[in-house]
Amino acid sequence: MASSSRSRLPSSVTRHVVAGRPWTARHIHNTHLRYHCRQLGRTFQKPASTQALPLRGACLRLVEGLECASDVFTRQMPKRRNIVPALLRIAAYQQHWIRGPESWKSQPDHGPREQFHDLIRHLFTCYAMPGFYLNAWYATGGLEHVDRDWFCQVARGGYIRRLPGVPAGLTKRAAHLMAGAPDHFSIRQAMRFGQLRALELPETFIHLVLRQPMATNFGADGIWLPFFMMVARDGSLDAEEFLSVLHYLHAEIRDPKLRRVSLKERSLRELLRSAERSLRDMLVLARQNGIEYSEADLERPEVRAHLRSLAATIWPPMDLVAPFEIENRGRWRIVELCSQRDLQFEGRELEHCVASYGSKCLAGKSAIFSLRRWEEDDQCWDPWLTIEVDTRNRHIVQMRSVWNHDPVPRELDMVRAWCKARDIKLDS
Repeated sequence: MASSSRSRLPSSVTRHVVAGRPWTARHIHNTHLRYHCRQLGRTFQKPASTQALPLRGACLRLVEGLECASDVFTRQMPKRRNIVPALLRIAAYQQHWIRGPESWKSQPDHGPREQFHDLIRHLFTCYAMPGFYLNAWYATGGLEHVDRDWFCQVARGGYIRRLPGVPAGLTKRAAHLMAGAPDHFSIRQAMRFGQLRALELPETFIHLVLRQPMATNFGADGIWLPFFMMVARDGSLDAEEFLSVLHYLHAEIRDPKLRRVSLKERSLRELLRSAERSLRDMLVLARQNGIEYSEADLERPEVRAHLRSLAATIWPPMDLVAPFEIENRGRWRIVELCSQRDLQFEGRELEHCVASYGSKCLAGKSAIFSLRRWEEDDQCWDPWLTIEVDTRNRHIVQMRSVWNHDPVPRELDMVRAWCKARDIKLDS
């Protein structure tokens, strides 16, 4: 065995766990081995996953190979490199193995991650591959995954551009340049890296793009690739200007009110002006939510970055629905909640799940309103009822009071008055 400490442990503990036999955690003194055994136990011992049971035989072979030839189970693996789920995924692709784990020999001077990657190469590869392909086995989701399909086909000499599901925008030059992507990238990040290198985008801009959602999402490449080409040819934007336009276009692509986003007849300078106007709109929204920035603050990169981050937590109010006040044995008002912070406060006060509705508000599908009563003692507006409105048809979807209770008649009377005044529809 690769480690002297390994001999002091039960000789086949991982195989016992995978086989569904009883084991006792306190008898395993190595904390890393104990952690892996617990994960294997949750997977293979009763009640075992219906997906895992058919893979038990292949997993037994894998853990035996690792246990006999390496110290992977007894040494710390890097974070986000959990080998037990990866073993299940490898077992699910057993039909692609070209060698068995029994014939694998580890390199004693390699760390646990390198040893595990050596086993993957032994099982699947006929040819040398860039290191980023190995990250396919850590991709979450179902056991079968398109990244793993790509890995298996490239491992046998397949050409990445000819494989199903590969983005059409991956040119020959981009496919060649993606081989130089860092080992910690996913396959999709490496594809984007190759594309940007092929377009000769500056390295600083490439690193900025690879931190954004479009680094792995190719669905809007009809916009992104022409934009990146425009930036590379122009050469006049600095990093801050590029980032501003990048965020502006990303928000435009995600805006459900825009059926189609196009760069036709839009210059880079026009896009930059639009991005600056968008930042000023965010400045107004930030002020409405109690965040005090001045126009002069927009010159500071950290303020601009903060305003961009707020784009994911603050949204504009619904059209033509101003705050509404009414007297009904006290002062009442109905106000719209336009930030994630407001939703979280509402959810805490009324003990319900409205905080989870932020994504619907950001997408423009829903607007959340709060019926609040003025409390003289506390000098504040106290939430009483939460109202969800479908912004597409101005129809009330649901109303919930504390602990998700239905509204009482007095609350309904005030909501009806609000609906009449603000042209909101409510079923009788």
